[in-house]
Amino acid sequence: MWIFMLLLVGPITTKTLVADKTTCPYIVEDPLPSHLPYGMQHNLTGIQLTLTSHTDFRDCVTDCCGKPDCNAVLLVSQADQAACWFLACQQDSLCLPAKEFSDMDFDTGTLSTVDLVLVRPNQPPWPEVHVDEDKICEVGLDETSCPPNQHCRPLNKKSKNGVCRCTTGEATTSQGCVTISSQTSTSSVTIGVANSMSTSTTTVATTSTTPPKPVTIAVKVANRTIELPESNTSLTAYTNPSPDDLTFDWKLVSFDLANEQNKFQGVESNSNSASLQLEGLAEGVYIYHVHVVSASLPGQGEAVANITVLPVPRVNTPPVAVIKPATQTVTLPTNKAVLEGSQSRDDTEGLEYTWTINSGPLGYDPELPSVPTLTLSNLIAGNYSIKLMVKDAEGLTDSTLASLTVLKENDYPPTAIAGEDKVIFLPQNKVVLNGNQSSDDHDIVAWEWTKLKAEDGVELPADMTGVRTPYLTVANLEQGIYTFLLKVTDSGGHSSTDEVAVYVKPPTNIPPKADAGEDQEHSLPLPYITLVGKGSTSSNSNNITAYVWSQLSGPKMVNISKPGRP
Repeated sequence: MWIFMLLLVGPITTKTLVADKTTCPYIVEDPLPSHLPYGMQHNLTGIQLTLTSHTDFRDCVTDCCGKPDCNAVLLVSQADQAACWFLACQQDSLCLPAKEFSDMDFDTGTLSTVDLVLVRPNQPPWPEVHVDEDKICEVGLDETSCPPNQHCRPLNKKSKNGVCRCTTGEATTSQGCVTISSQTSTSSVTIGVANSMSTSTTTVATTSTTPPKPVTIAVKVANRTIELPESNTSLTAYTNPSPDDLTFDWKLVSFDLANEQNKFQGVESNSNSASLQLEGLAEGVYIYHVHVVSASLPGQGEAVANITVLPVPRVNTPPVAVIKPATQTVTLPTNKAVLEGSQSRDDTEGLEYTWTINSGPLGYDPELPSVPTLTLSNLIAGNYSIKLMVKDAEGLTDSTLASLTVLKENDYPPTAIAGEDKVIFLPQNKVVLNGNQSSDDHDIVAWEWTKLKAEDGVELPADMTGVRTPYLTVANLEQGIYTFLLKVTDSGGHSSTDEVAVYVKPPTNIPPKADAGEDQEHSLPLPYITLVGKGSTSSNSNNITAYVWSQLSGPKMVNISKPGRP
């Protein structure tokens, strides 16, 4: 006689099935309601029930998936309380749902709700299973709500709804009521309910044979990792015990490939032997499940293993450092230069750039940033050697050098222009020399006038003022030839000279200037007119000594009186 105590330990708020199929690939997704396992319904040996402490149906199913000897899960609930059981069946048929509807009520007058989940078959897979649905009825309206010989069993004490069930001693099926057979021996199942529910005993039929207890076969399969271009491997299942009649069934549970286009790539063979052969695998992860069965023990076992196919290993090559331009020259006042290192190359991204000045003028030592393009500023004249080192993500490096020449600013000598030679006549003895036409590419900072000796060595006297300016004033000159030298100096220290001569001549007789006076107009008759030439002048100290009047034109010749007077 079997005696099972079913303790309702608390409410289970969800019946959503979330078990991971990689650990139980043959699980039947949807719970089967209102039907007990065949072995329990008919009180047969070969089925073992174990009460769990789970209060969440998902946790209960997931836990069963991880236990090799758990074949199914049974949830029994009443009102707001429920309990979850693990089922171990020596034969798959004992775990399959009975055709009779469950009629558990614990003598409370209300019907318990039953849900069955098929998890792990002994001989995979589970057969296709369908169960009949309960006929819903209204309590008190048995004749109109239920088939003949059935009455409406309430789902809870306060509910007017229920399901149709046959009377005591008969089992309820979709075809109607069936009398429970009394020709076989019976045993009792005692199901106790907490919360002050009374304990009742239900008698059902049972068989008298006891099959041998199944053995759990330990199965181990080592995970495999291969690296392309190697694409062939194998998985081998090792068992304990290892009877001669072992059968193997390998199934691909899932795969995660780097390239979905390769999902149909690969060939498997010997899927019903201890060693599964695999060829032509693509990059990714493959998960296989193996189920092992022995009829002689009897027993079964299972295991899961994965195959990881790594990509072809990349051979890292060193980077190549490049500076453009490799040589360049700048001339002050331009004091900036750009060095381009972004054309450095590598087989991967993410180069690290390090710039250093290998050599350069003393005092030039700026902090250089780690950037592909380097800008050097505030350069000073001199020769520079700049080094670029590039490093890739794996630490390989390369370096190169670039040369930079910074020339001093071009500074051409000035051009001195002392002006044109001068000629003066005594008694004029003063002259101004102008050197402001002198020029330079920058600035003239110094002017210097000097008087040179004559070729015969005689030094003529002269008074000089403004000798440090562009304008030289020379006074108290005497008759002779003077030579003056102008020297100009620029900001770079360059200088240039130019000479200018001053010729001082003795006094000379310059022709006087005749002035016949203004034109006159008279009306006839007019006996005569008077012309006065006293406005004539002489440019020197000599006086005008003679005057001569003559007629150049007219309607007739006139008589000029006193033609030699002014």
